[in-house]
Amino acid sequence: LNPTQFGFEDAVLSKRTSMFEKLREVQQRSAVFMSENSEKDIEQWVQDETQHDDSLPVHPSGTAAEQVQPILSTEEQAQRMLSAEDEAEPVLSAPVQTDVQPISVGNVPESASSVEDVSIVGDPVASVKTDPIQWIYMDETERELFRKSYGHNAMTVVSGSQLLSDSRFAKVSRRIIVSEKLKLIYCPIPKVGNSAFKFLIRKMEGFADYEDLRVAHDHTRNGLKFILSYSPEDLDRILSDPSYFRMVFVRNPFTRELSAFLNKFVQKSVDDSEYALFMNQLFGYSFFRKNNLTVEQFGRLSFDQFVERVSQQNPVEMNEHWAPQVDLCGLDSISYDFVGRFESMALDSQKVLNLLGRGDEQLPSQSKIKFLGSGANEAFKQYYTPHLMNQIASTFGQDFEILHYPLSPPDLQK
Repeated sequence: LNPTQFGFEDAVLSKRTSMFEKLREVQQRSAVFMSENSEKDIEQWVQDETQHDDSLPVHPSGTAAEQVQPILSTEEQAQRMLSAEDEAEPVLSAPVQTDVQPISVGNVPESASSVEDVSIVGDPVASVKTDPIQWIYMDETERELFRKSYGHNAMTVVSGSQLLSDSRFAKVSRRIIVSEKLKLIYCPIPKVGNSAFKFLIRKMEGFADYEDLRVAHDHTRNGLKFILSYSPEDLDRILSDPSYFRMVFVRNPFTRELSAFLNKFVQKSVDDSEYALFMNQLFGYSFFRKNNLTVEQFGRLSFDQFVERVSQQNPVEMNEHWAPQVDLCGLDSISYDFVGRFESMALDSQKVLNLLGRGDEQLPSQSKIKFLGSGANEAFKQYYTPHLMNQIASTFGQDFEILHYPLSPPDLQK
């Protein structure tokens, strides 16, 4: 077990980590003596190793050496040590930070590498691959500590029946992916690496055509299960099962909106059928009929026009690529164990894979999935003015507030 793998700073967890490391060292070194020395010699050696070590708990009835015998497995030794630690110093008595932001992932700068704008494969990933603890093996106390540091607790919690029957959650129920094989509940948000995650989830699920993104994004062909796929009873069972890991990845609304604009209205030609589709979804089909215009006659959309029109739309009417993230994943009503950030995608995605017991995998780079990045980070200063930033801040105020993104310009220079 290695809680510090996930960035835990809690004193108790850190202390337990050092104990586990000492146990491994004692066990490995004692194995050599077991083949060369008598049982009496081994007991004396263990006592010498532990009697002056303050990091190991000493039972009231004897020395630390009496609590750590080579014949015990690592798990048995660990359990004895944790029991002794709990007796001497209860976990709840340790100082616990109570003002942790609900979504505070890794304290990585917003300019950190991302799956959509740069490759995420590199040394930072390798640095978090050592002996992680898996979600399904955590007890409820460990999960709660993790959730406080990395998760999100909704103000109100809805049941599976409500998710399926309430019209407010119609889009959410069609969006959230459930993987029974991986014990994973994942809400994909467009422009936040969701193509890469669908690619990877389908790969781990065993689909032979996992590299085909056209299939991955087609609900009728991708073979994935969604909340809408379940009966109310089965969905309640899954949502109440603590061994299922709930995750969502979010992004700074400033760069996400610019990324949507660049990808849908700049990187496509005016006569492209997809450009026409997104223009009609932005303005409404009636707009062009009333003004006796075609999309081609309207011409190239500017970022000012995009921001202005988005600010006039009802969130329910918005295309998923620029709709509020809180609405897309029901963050006001659904709690998540882990809220990763696009700005620290490489590290956060590897945390997730380690938690799922799939640390041997990596989130694929944009070149691997053949997905063209928008270059929103590089283009930020070119497109944004203070006025446009104010409009985006007003339109997506709930995203900024609940996701804890600052209203100031993101630092993209580091």
